[in-house]
Amino acid sequence: EMATNDRNNGPNDVGLDSPTGVIYDEDENWLIVSDYNKQRIVVYDRDDGIGQYYRADKVLGQNDFFAWETSGLNTPVNNNFARPEGMAIGTISGVKYLFVADSTYNRVLVFNLSDGLDAVSETAVYVLGQVDFTSMAVATTQAGLSAPVDLAFDDINDILYIADADNYRVVVHDFGVAGLEDGRMADNVLGQSSFDTA
Repeated sequence: EMATNDRNNGPNDVGLDSPTGVIYDEDENWLIVSDYNKQRIVVYDRDDGIGQYYRADKVLGQNDFFAWETSGLNTPVNNNFARPEGMAIGTISGVKYLFVADSTYNRVLVFNLSDGLDAVSETAVYVLGQVDFTSMAVATTQAGLSAPVDLAFDDINDILYIADADNYRVVVHDFGVAGLEDGRMADNVLGQSSFDTA
């Protein structure tokens, strides 16, 4: 429970610990927050209203609201985070996805949002920046990332932009050119002359 006269940083369904990203899904009326230090994403269903000490409705990256699995910082899989930051929502081929910059694991995790809050998969369906869900290598390549921190999605042109902080660049994934798949190679780069310079 939240202490009314004290700091509340969880883990629970009320508090947050260094939130680093907030995004609003206007279609579903969801507020989605990346809870950086608790290695999780929390989702608020705003159909229930927002008030003081409002409780989150869904958690990704932990077993439940009261769990705080820090050992995951050494073992990436398809349902955990290591310092999640920026997020984006985009629709590709009729499927709505949540993209999460998972900075310490040098990857972007992709979750299917298409079937409503109760059906939001607690495991990612795709990964960008790594060849699979259990890899976390730093890479300055067309497919790799190094500490991605923020994302933006162009819904008109089906393009994902990834702020790849430690590579001093923005990488561009144009899903109109090729579809979404694990380890997908980027289509363009901003801030560098090539994919292998940083």
